[in-house]
Amino acid sequence: MSENINELAAALAKAQGAMKPAVFNKSNPHFKSKFADLNSCMDACKQPLADNGLCVMQLPEQVNGKDILVTMLAHSSGQWISSEYPLLAARMDSQGFGSAMTYAKRYSLCALLGIVADEDDDGEATMDRLEDKQKQKPKASYIDPVKVEEAKAAPRMSAKQAEELYELGEQCNPHLIEKMKKFMHANFNATSFEMCPVTSYEQFRNSMLKDIELLSKEKAI
Repeated sequence: MSENINELAAALAKAQGAMKPAVFNKSNPHFKSKFADLNSCMDACKQPLADNGLCVMQLPEQVNGKDILVTMLAHSSGQWISSEYPLLAARMDSQGFGSAMTYAKRYSLCALLGIVADEDDDGEATMDRLEDKQKQKPKASYIDPVKVEEAKAAPRMSAKQAEELYELGEQCNPHLIEKMKKFMHANFNATSFEMCPVTSYEQFRNSMLKDIELLSKEKAI
């Protein structure tokens, strides 16, 4: 970041006050879920940013031989802050790299500006659907009752964390996703990430990132 960010912080506070949630405008057929794409996230922030002398720049770079995306938020005063996000492509070609770049841009933008996503109608409908999912009974036969009870007592994964896992899952080996579904069912009596305890988020995320990195290396050979 720049030496001082007082003017940037004040401008960002005003911009965030004017930002509306990004609309869930895309569907993920593999996971039967909805998400807000990069265009929707940009629509939620671009006018409030411009009205307050702020702009976002996102550029790919290489650091120690690894591809990253640098996202910079700059203010008309010259003050700035930035963040880095790894570019992990499932396929080592233009399409695979472009997909990884779009994914990184969306999550970096939302994290830097505090953008949240909501359903096209209202957030209440989203909660109703999540409650319906939680009431569904799994089809598999084996469930660990002790682990299920422990999971019930733990805080649930947030909608944003679940959305990130759904997006990562699109780049993973389908066999890994099936294993995760069985694990969720056996340990949490869950049929979706939203029903899993928040303590499982890092475990799922790390497994997916490792799988994506492995697929990337296999494609490169």
